[in-house]
Amino acid sequence: MLRLTGLGHYVSQRYIREIGIDACVYIGRGVEPEGTSALDDESRVLFLDTVRRSNAACQAGDYGLAASLYTEALGLDPASHVLYSNRSAARLKMGMFALALQDAVRATELSPTWPKAYYRQGVALQCLGRYADALVAFSLGLAREPSNGQLLSGLIEATLKSPLRLNLEPTFQQLRAMKLDESPFVVVSVVGQELLGAGQYRASAHCLEAALAIGSCSLKLRGSVFSALSSAYWAMNSLDKAINYMQQDLVIFSAYR
Repeated sequence: MLRLTGLGHYVSQRYIREIGIDACVYIGRGVEPEGTSALDDESRVLFLDTVRRSNAACQAGDYGLAASLYTEALGLDPASHVLYSNRSAARLKMGMFALALQDAVRATELSPTWPKAYYRQGVALQCLGRYADALVAFSLGLAREPSNGQLLSGLIEATLKSPLRLNLEPTFQQLRAMKLDESPFVVVSVVGQELLGAGQYRASAHCLEAALAIGSCSLKLRGSVFSALSSAYWAMNSLDKAINYMQQDLVIFSAYR
């Protein structure tokens, strides 16, 4: 069975070098936390100033100071998913991958539909050498926002830095030739089916269900996902789900008879 472990330290250090300033690229532009409505005027001024200084520190590469200031800001507004995501980015750059993952997970809990938090999770998981879980995180983010190019690129890059590369690199080349490499449904479903073949049944099911959430107008493609999901849940001895997906696959198969 192919194991999605190993090479963790090498990939982690290399990946950190390659992502460069991207860890803080969303900080200082786009979504900016404004603080909870429960803050009084004085606390809000302090909160906004702390956020401003933390963002500046991150942009300047002082990630330790940035993380400390984000922690201070979270003391004023502990429900800010953006601050948890920003601190995750700073901790990622510091090599504190486990803590970066914790912050990314918390950001997702606070804002389950915010795709950036899933990207943070995917990067942290990859740096921890948890490739299957990283692929799931990127896929779940795409299920929330299929048009997010950063998540799609992250998924493909993480796949090609995992032990799945030997099998999937030729597949991705074929997808590029067919101009399907920018289809989130196709990419996520292909990754999910490869995880199934690698014996990573739980991760496979999560990715394949994310593909269904993304959606496809092709009944045949959906049928292949239903079939793979049936196999994944059967392997996990979750027979009710396996039979349910098998029935959905049979409905599509019957439509093409």
